[in-house]
Amino acid sequence: MAKGARKPGKQEVLQLLHRAMDYLNLGVTITSLDGKILYTNQAEAKMHGYEISDLMGKDARIFAPRDLWKGITVDEAREISSWRRESVNIRQDGSIFPVQIISDVISDENGNPQAVITVCEDITDKASLFTAYYDALTGLPNRMLFMDRLGRSVKRTKRRTDYLFALLYIDLDEFKAVNDASGRNIGDRLLVACARRIEASLRFGDTVAHVGGDEFVVLLEDIHAVKDATFVADRVQQHLALPFNINDQDFYVSASIGIAKGSSGYDRPEDILHDANTAMYRAKVLGRNRYELFDDSMLTRAMALLPLELNLRRAIENQELQVEYQPIYSLETGKLEGCEAFLRWHHPERGVVFPEEFVPVAEETGMMAAVGEWLLQKSCNQMKTWRETNPQLKLCSRVTGAEAMQHGWIRTLTRILEQTGISPASLELQINETALMQNAEKMAPILDEVRKKGVQLSISDYGSGHSSLEYLKRFQINSLKLDRAFLRDITQNKQQESVATAMITLAHSLRIRIVAEDVETEDQLAFLRWHHCDAAQGPFFSPPVPAEEFTKLLT
Repeated sequence: MAKGARKPGKQEVLQLLHRAMDYLNLGVTITSLDGKILYTNQAEAKMHGYEISDLMGKDARIFAPRDLWKGITVDEAREISSWRRESVNIRQDGSIFPVQIISDVISDENGNPQAVITVCEDITDKASLFTAYYDALTGLPNRMLFMDRLGRSVKRTKRRTDYLFALLYIDLDEFKAVNDASGRNIGDRLLVACARRIEASLRFGDTVAHVGGDEFVVLLEDIHAVKDATFVADRVQQHLALPFNINDQDFYVSASIGIAKGSSGYDRPEDILHDANTAMYRAKVLGRNRYELFDDSMLTRAMALLPLELNLRRAIENQELQVEYQPIYSLETGKLEGCEAFLRWHHPERGVVFPEEFVPVAEETGMMAAVGEWLLQKSCNQMKTWRETNPQLKLCSRVTGAEAMQHGWIRTLTRILEQTGISPASLELQINETALMQNAEKMAPILDEVRKKGVQLSISDYGSGHSSLEYLKRFQINSLKLDRAFLRDITQNKQQESVATAMITLAHSLRIRIVAEDVETEDQLAFLRWHHCDAAQGPFFSPPVPAEEFTKLLT
Protein backbone atom coordinates (compact mmCIF):
# COMPACT_ATOMS: atom_id res chain seq x y z
CA MET A 1 0.00 0.00 0.00
CA ALA A 2 1.38 3.47 -0.87
CA LYS A 3 2.67 5.55 2.00
CA GLY A 4 -0.05 7.67 3.50
CA ALA A 5 -2.86 5.77 1.70
CA ARG A 6 -5.95 5.05 3.75
CA LYS A 7 -6.78 1.39 4.27
CA PRO A 8 -10.22 0.73 2.67
CA GLY A 9 -12.97 -0.42 4.96
CA LYS A 10 -14.75 -3.73 4.67
CA GLN A 11 -17.78 -2.17 2.94
CA GLU A 12 -15.56 -0.45 0.37
CA VAL A 13 -13.77 -3.73 -0.38
CA LEU A 14 -17.12 -5.38 -0.98
CA GLN A 15 -18.14 -2.58 -3.36
CA LEU A 16 -14.86 -2.93 -5.27
CA LEU A 17 -15.34 -6.67 -5.47
CA HIS A 18 -18.89 -6.21 -6.72
CA ARG A 19 -17.67 -3.74 -9.38
CA ALA A 20 -14.91 -6.15 -10.43
CA MET A 21 -17.47 -8.92 -10.87
CA ASP A 22 -19.47 -6.70 -13.20
CA TYR A 23 -16.37 -6.06 -15.35
CA LEU A 24 -15.68 -9.78 -15.80
CA ASN A 25 -16.61 -11.42 -19.11
CA LEU A 26 -17.32 -14.63 -17.21
CA GLY A 27 -20.63 -15.32 -15.53
CA VAL A 28 -20.49 -15.69 -11.75
CA THR A 29 -23.36 -17.00 -9.63
CA ILE A 30 -23.58 -17.86 -5.95
CA THR A 31 -26.38 -20.18 -4.90
CA SER A 32 -27.61 -21.68 -1.67
CA LEU A 33 -27.33 -25.45 -1.30
CA ASP A 34 -30.96 -25.80 -2.33
CA GLY A 35 -30.18 -24.03 -5.62
CA LYS A 36 -31.59 -20.52 -4.99
CA ILE A 37 -29.63 -17.64 -6.55
CA LEU A 38 -28.06 -15.41 -3.86
CA TYR A 39 -25.85 -13.38 -6.18
CA THR A 40 -25.16 -13.14 -9.91
CA ASN A 41 -23.13 -10.69 -11.99
CA GLN A 42 -24.01 -8.73 -15.10
CA ALA A 43 -22.17 -11.12 -17.46
CA GLU A 44 -24.15 -14.12 -16.21
CA ALA A 45 -27.49 -12.35 -16.54
CA LYS A 46 -26.68 -10.99 -20.02
CA MET A 47 -25.35 -14.38 -21.20
CA HIS A 48 -28.73 -15.93 -20.42
CA GLY A 49 -30.90 -13.04 -21.61
CA TYR A 50 -32.04 -11.71 -18.21
CA GLU A 51 -31.67 -8.67 -15.99
CA ILE A 52 -29.99 -9.27 -12.63
CA SER A 53 -33.19 -8.32 -10.82
CA ASP A 54 -35.05 -11.10 -12.71
CA LEU A 55 -32.77 -13.76 -11.27
CA MET A 56 -32.38 -12.98 -7.57
CA GLY A 57 -34.04 -15.69 -5.47
CA LYS A 58 -34.84 -17.85 -8.49
CA ASP A 59 -33.80 -21.50 -8.84
CA ALA A 60 -30.44 -21.67 -10.66
CA ARG A 61 -31.77 -24.59 -12.69
CA ILE A 62 -33.45 -21.92 -14.80
CA PHE A 63 -30.13 -21.86 -16.70
CA ALA A 64 -30.16 -25.56 -17.65
CA PRO A 65 -32.37 -27.75 -19.87
CA ARG A 66 -34.59 -30.01 -17.83
CA ASP A 67 -32.78 -33.24 -18.65
CA LEU A 68 -29.68 -31.75 -16.97
CA TRP A 69 -31.45 -30.55 -13.83
CA LYS A 70 -29.55 -31.92 -10.87
CA GLY A 71 -29.23 -30.74 -7.28
CA ILE A 72 -26.46 -31.20 -4.71
CA THR A 73 -26.93 -32.56 -1.20
CA VAL A 74 -25.04 -31.35 1.87
CA ASP A 75 -23.17 -34.67 2.05
CA GLU A 76 -22.14 -34.35 -1.61
CA ALA A 77 -20.99 -30.77 -1.00
CA ARG A 78 -18.73 -31.95 1.85
CA GLU A 79 -17.10 -34.56 -0.39
CA ILE A 80 -16.76 -32.44 -3.56
CA SER A 81 -15.03 -29.13 -3.05
CA SER A 82 -14.69 -28.24 -6.76
CA TRP A 83 -15.79 -29.67 -10.10
CA ARG A 84 -15.41 -28.66 -13.76
CA ARG A 85 -17.59 -29.78 -16.67
CA GLU A 86 -18.75 -28.97 -20.19
CA SER A 87 -22.49 -28.78 -20.60
CA VAL A 88 -25.25 -26.74 -22.23
CA ASN A 89 -27.29 -23.84 -20.85
CA ILE A 90 -30.57 -22.33 -21.93
CA ARG A 91 -31.37 -18.64 -22.52
CA GLN A 92 -34.61 -16.94 -21.60
CA ASP A 93 -35.79 -17.20 -25.24
CA GLY A 94 -35.33 -20.99 -25.18
CA SER A 95 -32.17 -21.15 -27.28
CA ILE A 96 -29.36 -23.47 -26.21
CA PHE A 97 -25.61 -22.80 -26.08
CA PRO A 98 -22.55 -24.75 -24.85
CA VAL A 99 -20.75 -23.70 -21.68
CA GLN A 100 -17.78 -24.60 -19.54
CA ILE A 101 -18.64 -24.50 -15.84
CA ILE A 102 -16.44 -24.51 -12.73
CA SER A 103 -18.20 -24.83 -9.36
CA ASP A 104 -16.74 -24.54 -5.85
CA VAL A 105 -18.35 -25.16 -2.49
CA ILE A 106 -18.12 -22.26 -0.01
CA SER A 107 -17.74 -23.53 3.57
CA ASP A 108 -17.62 -21.82 6.93
CA GLU A 109 -14.63 -21.91 9.31
CA ASN A 110 -15.78 -25.30 10.58
CA GLY A 111 -15.92 -26.85 7.11
CA ASN A 112 -19.70 -26.83 6.88
CA PRO A 113 -20.94 -26.16 3.30
CA GLN A 114 -22.78 -22.84 3.04
CA ALA A 115 -23.18 -22.11 -0.67
CA VAL A 116 -21.88 -22.87 -4.16
CA ILE A 117 -20.08 -20.39 -6.41
CA THR A 118 -20.15 -21.16 -10.15
CA VAL A 119 -18.16 -19.55 -12.94
CA CYS A 120 -19.71 -20.01 -16.40
CA GLU A 121 -18.10 -19.38 -19.80
CA ASP A 122 -19.89 -19.44 -23.18
CA ILE A 123 -17.77 -21.76 -25.37
CA THR A 124 -19.88 -21.68 -28.52
CA ASP A 125 -16.82 -21.04 -30.69
CA LYS A 126 -14.75 -23.86 -29.24
CA ALA A 127 -17.23 -26.44 -27.99
CA SER A 128 -16.47 -30.08 -28.74
CA LEU A 129 -18.85 -31.85 -26.36
CA PHE A 130 -21.79 -29.82 -27.61
CA THR A 131 -21.30 -30.64 -31.28
CA ALA A 132 -20.64 -34.32 -30.57
CA TYR A 133 -23.51 -35.06 -28.22
CA TYR A 134 -26.14 -32.35 -28.68
CA ASP A 135 -28.43 -31.35 -31.51
CA ALA A 136 -27.33 -27.97 -32.87
CA LEU A 137 -30.89 -26.75 -33.54
CA THR A 138 -32.81 -27.69 -30.39
CA GLY A 139 -29.91 -28.07 -27.95
CA LEU A 140 -31.30 -31.43 -26.87
CA PRO A 141 -29.20 -34.57 -26.57
CA ASN A 142 -28.72 -36.19 -29.98
CA ARG A 143 -29.16 -39.84 -30.90
CA MET A 144 -25.62 -40.76 -29.82
CA LEU A 145 -25.98 -39.38 -26.31
CA PHE A 146 -29.51 -40.72 -25.94
CA MET A 147 -28.53 -44.24 -26.97
CA ASP A 148 -25.75 -44.16 -24.39
CA ARG A 149 -28.22 -43.25 -21.62
CA LEU A 150 -30.75 -45.77 -22.90
CA GLY A 151 -28.08 -48.47 -22.91
CA ARG A 152 -27.33 -47.76 -19.25
CA SER A 153 -31.01 -48.18 -18.41
CA VAL A 154 -31.15 -51.51 -20.26
CA LYS A 155 -28.11 -52.75 -18.29
CA ARG A 156 -29.66 -51.55 -15.02
CA THR A 157 -32.65 -53.87 -15.53
CA LYS A 158 -30.23 -56.81 -15.40
CA ARG A 159 -28.90 -55.75 -12.01
CA ARG A 160 -32.09 -54.56 -10.33
CA THR A 161 -35.28 -56.61 -10.43
CA ASP A 162 -37.31 -53.65 -9.16
CA TYR A 163 -36.06 -51.23 -11.82
CA LEU A 164 -38.57 -50.16 -14.49
CA PHE A 165 -38.21 -47.56 -17.22
CA ALA A 166 -40.15 -46.56 -20.34
CA LEU A 167 -39.33 -45.17 -23.74
CA LEU A 168 -41.58 -42.72 -25.62
CA TYR A 169 -41.13 -42.29 -29.37
CA ILE A 170 -42.75 -39.00 -30.46
CA ASP A 171 -43.53 -38.01 -34.04
CA LEU A 172 -45.04 -34.57 -34.82
CA ASP A 173 -48.07 -35.15 -37.03
CA GLU A 174 -48.39 -31.75 -38.69
CA PHE A 175 -44.80 -30.59 -38.88
CA LYS A 176 -44.11 -31.53 -42.52
CA ALA A 177 -47.15 -29.59 -43.77
CA VAL A 178 -46.05 -26.46 -41.86
CA ASN A 179 -42.47 -26.81 -43.04
CA ASP A 180 -43.50 -27.26 -46.69
CA ALA A 181 -46.02 -24.41 -46.65
CA SER A 182 -44.17 -21.84 -44.51
CA GLY A 183 -40.50 -22.52 -45.17
CA ARG A 184 -37.59 -23.94 -43.25
CA ASN A 185 -37.07 -20.89 -41.04
CA ILE A 186 -40.57 -21.15 -39.58
CA GLY A 187 -40.21 -24.93 -39.45
CA ASP A 188 -37.00 -24.70 -37.43
CA ARG A 189 -38.51 -22.25 -34.97
CA LEU A 190 -41.56 -24.48 -34.58
CA LEU A 191 -39.32 -27.49 -33.95
CA VAL A 192 -37.43 -25.63 -31.22
CA ALA A 193 -40.70 -24.51 -29.61
CA CYS A 194 -41.96 -28.11 -29.65
CA ALA A 195 -38.72 -29.24 -28.00
CA ARG A 196 -39.22 -26.75 -25.17
CA ARG A 197 -42.84 -27.89 -24.61
CA ILE A 198 -41.86 -31.54 -24.54
CA GLU A 199 -39.18 -30.68 -21.96
CA ALA A 200 -41.76 -28.86 -19.87
CA SER A 201 -43.95 -31.99 -19.85
CA LEU A 202 -41.32 -34.17 -18.19
CA ARG A 203 -40.20 -34.92 -14.66
CA PHE A 204 -36.85 -33.88 -13.24
CA GLY A 205 -34.14 -36.19 -14.53
CA ASP A 206 -36.05 -37.51 -17.56
CA THR A 207 -34.16 -37.33 -20.87
CA VAL A 208 -35.60 -36.03 -24.14
CA ALA A 209 -33.57 -36.17 -27.36
CA HIS A 210 -34.07 -34.94 -30.91
CA VAL A 211 -33.26 -37.90 -33.15
CA GLY A 212 -33.91 -36.31 -36.53
CA GLY A 213 -36.58 -34.57 -38.59
CA ASP A 214 -39.73 -34.15 -36.52
CA GLU A 215 -39.00 -37.06 -34.17
CA PHE A 216 -38.15 -36.98 -30.47
CA VAL A 217 -37.54 -39.74 -27.92
CA VAL A 218 -38.00 -39.61 -24.15
CA LEU A 219 -36.42 -41.84 -21.53
CA LEU A 220 -38.42 -42.12 -18.30
CA GLU A 221 -36.31 -43.74 -15.60
CA ASP A 222 -37.38 -45.33 -12.34
CA ILE A 223 -41.11 -45.35 -13.00
CA HIS A 224 -43.46 -47.35 -10.77
CA ALA A 225 -45.87 -48.58 -13.45
CA VAL A 226 -46.72 -48.15 -17.14
CA LYS A 227 -49.42 -45.64 -16.19
CA ASP A 228 -46.59 -43.22 -15.28
CA ALA A 229 -45.51 -43.31 -18.93
CA THR A 230 -49.05 -42.85 -20.27
CA PHE A 231 -49.48 -39.90 -17.91
CA VAL A 232 -46.40 -38.22 -19.42
CA ALA A 233 -47.59 -39.03 -22.96
CA ASP A 234 -50.94 -37.38 -22.19
CA ARG A 235 -49.18 -34.29 -20.85
CA VAL A 236 -46.93 -34.03 -23.93
CA GLN A 237 -49.97 -34.14 -26.22
CA GLN A 238 -51.82 -31.54 -24.14
CA HIS A 239 -48.87 -29.14 -24.23
CA LEU A 240 -48.36 -29.57 -27.98
CA ALA A 241 -52.07 -29.09 -28.73
CA LEU A 242 -51.92 -25.40 -27.79
CA PRO A 243 -51.23 -23.03 -30.73
CA PHE A 244 -47.67 -21.93 -31.47
CA ASN A 245 -47.47 -18.23 -32.34
CA ILE A 246 -44.58 -17.52 -34.72
CA ASN A 247 -44.36 -14.21 -36.59
CA ASP A 248 -47.87 -13.34 -35.38
CA GLN A 249 -49.27 -16.48 -36.98
CA ASP A 250 -50.71 -19.49 -35.15
CA PHE A 251 -49.44 -22.95 -36.05
CA TYR A 252 -50.83 -26.26 -34.84
CA VAL A 253 -49.20 -29.63 -34.43
CA SER A 254 -50.03 -32.84 -32.62
CA ALA A 255 -48.04 -35.92 -31.66
CA SER A 256 -48.33 -39.63 -32.30
CA ILE A 257 -46.52 -41.44 -29.48
CA GLY A 258 -45.36 -45.02 -29.15
CA ILE A 259 -44.55 -46.35 -25.68
CA ALA A 260 -42.33 -49.35 -24.92
CA LYS A 261 -41.84 -50.63 -21.37
CA GLY A 262 -38.24 -51.30 -20.42
CA SER A 263 -37.64 -54.65 -18.76
CA SER A 264 -34.99 -57.34 -18.40
CA GLY A 265 -36.23 -58.86 -21.67
CA TYR A 266 -34.21 -56.32 -23.67
CA ASP A 267 -30.50 -56.85 -24.28
CA ARG A 268 -29.82 -53.93 -26.64
CA PRO A 269 -31.08 -50.33 -26.58
CA GLU A 270 -31.75 -50.54 -30.34
CA ASP A 271 -34.42 -53.21 -29.73
CA ILE A 272 -36.58 -51.19 -27.37
CA LEU A 273 -36.17 -48.12 -29.60
CA HIS A 274 -37.48 -50.17 -32.54
CA ASP A 275 -40.46 -51.40 -30.52
CA ALA A 276 -41.39 -47.87 -29.41
CA ASN A 277 -41.14 -46.76 -33.04
CA THR A 278 -43.46 -49.61 -34.09
CA ALA A 279 -46.02 -48.53 -31.48
CA MET A 280 -45.76 -44.93 -32.73
CA TYR A 281 -46.65 -46.03 -36.27
CA ARG A 282 -49.62 -47.91 -34.86
CA ALA A 283 -50.79 -44.69 -33.21
CA LYS A 284 -50.61 -42.97 -36.60
CA VAL A 285 -52.65 -45.71 -38.26
CA LEU A 286 -55.38 -45.38 -35.63
CA GLY A 287 -55.84 -41.67 -36.27
CA ARG A 288 -52.77 -39.79 -34.98
CA ASN A 289 -52.71 -37.46 -31.96
CA ARG A 290 -52.75 -40.48 -29.64
CA TYR A 291 -50.39 -42.90 -27.93
CA GLU A 292 -50.13 -46.68 -28.19
CA LEU A 293 -48.37 -49.21 -25.96
CA PHE A 294 -46.18 -51.74 -27.74
CA ASP A 295 -47.16 -55.42 -27.74
CA ASP A 296 -45.76 -58.42 -29.63
CA SER A 297 -48.66 -58.56 -32.10
CA MET A 298 -47.60 -55.17 -33.48
CA LEU A 299 -44.18 -56.53 -34.39
CA THR A 300 -45.63 -59.64 -36.06
CA ARG A 301 -48.00 -57.56 -38.18
CA ALA A 302 -45.32 -54.99 -39.01
CA MET A 303 -42.97 -57.70 -40.29
CA ALA A 304 -45.73 -59.13 -42.49
CA LEU A 305 -46.47 -55.73 -44.02
CA LEU A 306 -42.85 -54.64 -44.40
CA PRO A 307 -42.30 -55.75 -48.04
CA LEU A 308 -45.47 -54.01 -49.24
CA GLU A 309 -44.70 -50.92 -47.17
CA LEU A 310 -41.20 -50.62 -48.63
CA ASN A 311 -42.57 -50.99 -52.16
CA LEU A 312 -45.21 -48.34 -51.53
CA ARG A 313 -42.67 -45.90 -50.08
CA ARG A 314 -40.54 -46.44 -53.17
CA ALA A 315 -43.60 -45.86 -55.36
CA ILE A 316 -44.15 -42.43 -53.80
CA GLU A 317 -40.47 -41.49 -54.15
CA ASN A 318 -40.26 -42.73 -57.77
CA GLN A 319 -43.56 -41.13 -58.79
CA GLU A 320 -45.15 -44.47 -59.66
CA LEU A 321 -48.54 -43.29 -58.33
CA GLN A 322 -50.85 -41.75 -60.93
CA VAL A 323 -54.38 -40.36 -61.06
CA GLU A 324 -56.99 -41.43 -63.57
CA TYR A 325 -60.36 -39.75 -64.08
CA GLN A 326 -63.72 -41.38 -64.85
CA PRO A 327 -66.37 -39.11 -66.39
CA ILE A 328 -69.73 -38.67 -64.68
CA TYR A 329 -72.71 -37.87 -66.94
CA SER A 330 -75.99 -36.16 -66.13
CA LEU A 331 -78.86 -38.50 -67.06
CA GLU A 332 -81.19 -35.54 -67.48
CA THR A 333 -79.11 -33.60 -70.02
CA GLY A 334 -76.67 -36.25 -71.20
CA LYS A 335 -73.79 -33.86 -70.63
CA LEU A 336 -70.49 -34.58 -68.90
CA GLU A 337 -70.83 -32.87 -65.52
CA GLY A 338 -67.75 -34.03 -63.66
CA CYS A 339 -65.34 -36.81 -62.91
CA GLU A 340 -64.16 -39.11 -60.14
CA ALA A 341 -60.43 -39.32 -59.37
CA PHE A 342 -59.00 -42.84 -59.06
CA LEU A 343 -55.59 -43.66 -57.64
CA ARG A 344 -53.42 -46.09 -59.61
CA TRP A 345 -50.02 -47.58 -58.82
CA HIS A 346 -47.99 -48.32 -61.94
CA HIS A 347 -45.57 -50.92 -60.57
CA PRO A 348 -42.45 -51.38 -62.74
CA GLU A 349 -42.76 -55.18 -62.60
CA ARG A 350 -46.38 -55.99 -61.73
CA GLY A 351 -48.03 -53.36 -63.89
CA VAL A 352 -51.13 -51.57 -62.59
CA VAL A 353 -51.86 -52.20 -58.89
CA PHE A 354 -55.38 -51.17 -57.84
CA PRO A 355 -56.29 -49.36 -54.59
CA GLU A 356 -58.09 -52.42 -53.19
CA GLU A 357 -54.66 -54.00 -52.73
CA PHE A 358 -52.46 -51.17 -51.49
CA VAL A 359 -54.80 -48.77 -49.65
CA PRO A 360 -55.25 -51.16 -46.66
CA VAL A 361 -51.44 -51.37 -46.40
CA ALA A 362 -51.15 -47.58 -46.53
CA GLU A 363 -53.76 -47.28 -43.76
CA GLU A 364 -52.12 -49.83 -41.49
CA THR A 365 -48.59 -48.45 -41.90
CA GLY A 366 -49.60 -44.83 -41.34
CA MET A 367 -48.93 -43.81 -44.95
CA MET A 368 -52.52 -43.10 -45.97
CA ALA A 369 -52.33 -39.45 -44.94
CA ALA A 370 -49.43 -38.82 -47.33
CA VAL A 371 -51.00 -40.86 -50.15
CA GLY A 372 -54.43 -39.23 -49.72
CA GLU A 373 -52.94 -35.75 -49.57
CA TRP A 374 -51.00 -36.43 -52.77
CA LEU A 375 -54.17 -37.63 -54.56
CA LEU A 376 -56.23 -34.62 -53.49
CA GLN A 377 -53.47 -32.11 -54.33
CA LYS A 378 -52.86 -33.68 -57.75
CA SER A 379 -56.53 -33.92 -58.73
CA CYS A 380 -57.38 -30.41 -57.49
CA ASN A 381 -54.46 -28.97 -59.47
CA GLN A 382 -55.80 -30.73 -62.57
CA MET A 383 -59.36 -29.56 -61.90
CA LYS A 384 -58.14 -25.95 -61.71
CA THR A 385 -56.82 -26.28 -65.27
CA TRP A 386 -59.99 -27.91 -66.61
CA ARG A 387 -62.32 -25.39 -64.97
CA GLU A 388 -60.69 -22.53 -66.84
CA THR A 389 -62.58 -23.70 -69.95
CA ASN A 390 -65.26 -25.81 -68.23
CA PRO A 391 -66.36 -23.76 -65.17
CA GLN A 392 -69.25 -26.09 -64.29
CA LEU A 393 -67.07 -29.19 -64.01
CA LYS A 394 -67.00 -30.94 -60.60
CA LEU A 395 -64.46 -33.27 -59.03
CA CYS A 396 -65.25 -36.28 -56.85
CA SER A 397 -62.33 -37.59 -54.80
CA ARG A 398 -62.36 -40.54 -52.40
CA VAL A 399 -61.31 -40.19 -48.76
CA THR A 400 -60.83 -43.13 -46.41
CA GLY A 401 -62.18 -43.03 -42.88
CA ALA A 402 -58.66 -43.41 -41.44
CA GLU A 403 -57.45 -40.49 -43.53
CA ALA A 404 -60.32 -38.18 -42.56
CA MET A 405 -59.78 -38.91 -38.87
CA GLN A 406 -56.11 -37.97 -39.02
CA HIS A 407 -55.44 -34.99 -36.80
CA GLY A 408 -55.00 -31.93 -39.00
CA TRP A 409 -56.74 -33.37 -42.07
CA ILE A 410 -59.16 -30.44 -42.20
CA ARG A 411 -56.21 -28.03 -42.27
CA THR A 412 -54.68 -30.06 -45.13
CA LEU A 413 -57.97 -29.82 -47.05
CA THR A 414 -58.14 -26.06 -46.44
CA ARG A 415 -54.56 -25.54 -47.58
CA ILE A 416 -55.10 -27.49 -50.83
CA LEU A 417 -58.25 -25.50 -51.64
CA GLU A 418 -56.39 -22.23 -51.02
CA GLN A 419 -53.31 -23.26 -53.01
CA THR A 420 -55.25 -24.52 -56.04
CA GLY A 421 -57.91 -21.81 -55.90
CA ILE A 422 -60.77 -24.11 -56.90
CA SER A 423 -64.22 -23.41 -55.52
CA PRO A 424 -65.11 -25.63 -52.52
CA ALA A 425 -68.52 -26.24 -54.12
CA SER A 426 -66.80 -27.87 -57.11
CA LEU A 427 -65.22 -30.54 -54.88
CA GLU A 428 -67.11 -33.56 -53.62
CA LEU A 429 -65.46 -35.84 -51.06
CA GLN A 430 -66.62 -39.43 -51.20
CA ILE A 431 -66.55 -41.66 -48.11
CA ASN A 432 -67.35 -45.37 -47.96
CA GLU A 433 -70.63 -46.11 -46.18
CA THR A 434 -69.23 -48.88 -43.96
CA ALA A 435 -66.18 -46.88 -42.93
CA LEU A 436 -68.41 -43.95 -42.04
CA MET A 437 -70.75 -46.00 -39.88
CA GLN A 438 -67.91 -47.74 -38.04
CA ASN A 439 -66.65 -44.34 -36.89
CA ALA A 440 -69.86 -42.32 -36.85
CA GLU A 441 -69.19 -40.46 -33.60
CA LYS A 442 -65.67 -39.40 -34.59
CA MET A 443 -66.65 -38.56 -38.15
CA ALA A 444 -69.63 -36.34 -37.28
CA PRO A 445 -67.67 -33.20 -36.21
CA ILE A 446 -65.18 -33.69 -39.07
CA LEU A 447 -67.94 -33.77 -41.69
CA ASP A 448 -69.52 -30.72 -40.05
CA GLU A 449 -66.28 -28.82 -40.70
CA VAL A 450 -66.19 -30.04 -44.32
CA ARG A 451 -69.74 -28.76 -44.92
CA LYS A 452 -68.96 -25.39 -43.34
CA LYS A 453 -66.23 -24.93 -45.92
CA GLY A 454 -68.75 -25.46 -48.72
CA VAL A 455 -67.31 -28.80 -49.86
CA GLN A 456 -69.87 -31.41 -50.99
CA LEU A 457 -70.19 -34.84 -49.34
CA SER A 458 -70.96 -38.16 -50.95
CA ILE A 459 -71.47 -41.70 -49.64
CA SER A 460 -70.14 -44.51 -51.84
CA ASP A 461 -71.39 -48.13 -52.02
CA TYR A 462 -74.78 -47.01 -50.78
CA GLY A 463 -77.03 -49.96 -50.01
CA SER A 464 -74.20 -52.41 -49.35
CA GLY A 465 -73.90 -51.72 -45.62
CA HIS A 466 -76.04 -50.19 -42.88
CA SER A 467 -78.11 -47.94 -45.15
CA SER A 468 -79.35 -46.00 -42.13
CA LEU A 469 -81.81 -43.17 -42.65
CA GLU A 470 -80.55 -41.61 -39.44
CA TYR A 471 -77.04 -40.93 -40.71
CA LEU A 472 -78.34 -39.56 -44.02
CA LYS A 473 -80.14 -36.86 -42.01
CA ARG A 474 -77.38 -36.39 -39.45
CA PHE A 475 -74.49 -35.96 -41.89
CA GLN A 476 -76.49 -33.90 -44.43
CA ILE A 477 -75.13 -35.83 -47.39
CA ASN A 478 -75.26 -34.13 -50.82
CA SER A 479 -75.21 -37.27 -52.95
CA LEU A 480 -75.29 -41.06 -52.77
CA LYS A 481 -73.51 -43.58 -54.99
CA LEU A 482 -75.77 -46.53 -55.88
CA ASP A 483 -73.64 -49.64 -55.38
CA ARG A 484 -72.77 -51.78 -58.43
CA ALA A 485 -74.27 -54.87 -56.77
CA PHE A 486 -77.80 -53.50 -57.29
CA LEU A 487 -77.28 -52.86 -60.98
CA ARG A 488 -75.71 -56.14 -62.07
CA ASP A 489 -78.97 -58.14 -62.60
CA ILE A 490 -81.36 -55.25 -62.46
CA THR A 491 -83.25 -56.16 -65.66
CA GLN A 492 -83.64 -59.85 -64.74
CA ASN A 493 -84.13 -59.73 -60.99
CA LYS A 494 -87.35 -58.13 -59.77
CA GLN A 495 -86.11 -57.93 -56.18
CA GLN A 496 -82.98 -56.06 -57.29
CA GLU A 497 -85.14 -53.76 -59.37
CA SER A 498 -87.42 -53.00 -56.41
CA VAL A 499 -84.50 -52.26 -54.09
CA ALA A 500 -82.81 -49.96 -56.60
CA THR A 501 -86.08 -48.14 -57.27
CA ALA A 502 -86.65 -47.68 -53.54
CA MET A 503 -83.16 -46.25 -53.07
CA ILE A 504 -83.61 -43.72 -55.83
CA THR A 505 -87.02 -42.70 -54.45
CA LEU A 506 -85.63 -42.43 -50.91
CA ALA A 507 -82.72 -40.24 -52.00
CA HIS A 508 -84.99 -37.86 -53.87
CA SER A 509 -87.43 -37.66 -50.95
CA LEU A 510 -84.50 -36.46 -48.82
CA ARG A 511 -83.39 -34.08 -51.61
CA ILE A 512 -80.16 -36.01 -52.14
CA ARG A 513 -78.68 -36.58 -55.60
CA ILE A 514 -78.10 -40.21 -56.53
CA VAL A 515 -75.33 -41.37 -58.87
CA ALA A 516 -75.12 -44.90 -60.25
CA GLU A 517 -71.68 -46.52 -60.19
CA ASP A 518 -70.27 -49.02 -62.70
CA VAL A 519 -72.99 -48.80 -65.32
CA GLU A 520 -72.11 -51.46 -67.91
CA THR A 521 -75.07 -51.95 -70.27
CA GLU A 522 -77.62 -49.96 -72.21
CA ASP A 523 -80.43 -51.76 -70.35
CA GLN A 524 -79.06 -50.57 -67.01
CA LEU A 525 -78.85 -47.03 -68.36
CA ALA A 526 -82.43 -47.17 -69.63
CA PHE A 527 -83.67 -48.36 -66.22
CA LEU A 528 -81.82 -45.55 -64.44
CA ARG A 529 -83.21 -42.91 -66.78
CA TRP A 530 -86.76 -44.26 -66.45
CA HIS A 531 -86.52 -44.00 -62.65
CA HIS A 532 -84.95 -40.51 -62.76
CA CYS A 533 -81.52 -41.37 -61.39
CA ASP A 534 -79.55 -38.10 -61.49
CA ALA A 535 -76.20 -39.19 -62.91
CA ALA A 536 -74.13 -42.23 -63.82
CA GLN A 537 -70.60 -43.40 -64.45
CA GLY A 538 -69.02 -46.67 -65.48
CA PRO A 539 -67.52 -48.71 -68.33
CA PHE A 540 -70.57 -48.09 -70.55
CA PHE A 541 -69.42 -44.47 -70.82
CA SER A 542 -65.69 -44.71 -70.16
CA PRO A 543 -63.25 -46.42 -67.80
CA PRO A 544 -61.00 -44.20 -65.67
CA VAL A 545 -58.48 -42.57 -68.04
CA PRO A 546 -55.32 -40.44 -67.69
CA ALA A 547 -55.74 -36.66 -67.57
CA GLU A 548 -54.70 -36.27 -71.24
CA GLU A 549 -57.50 -38.57 -72.44
CA PHE A 550 -60.08 -36.95 -70.16
CA THR A 551 -59.15 -33.57 -71.67
CA LYS A 552 -60.17 -34.99 -75.08
CA LEU A 553 -63.54 -36.04 -73.65
CA LEU A 554 -64.12 -32.44 -72.56
CA THR A 555 -63.68 -31.23 -76.13
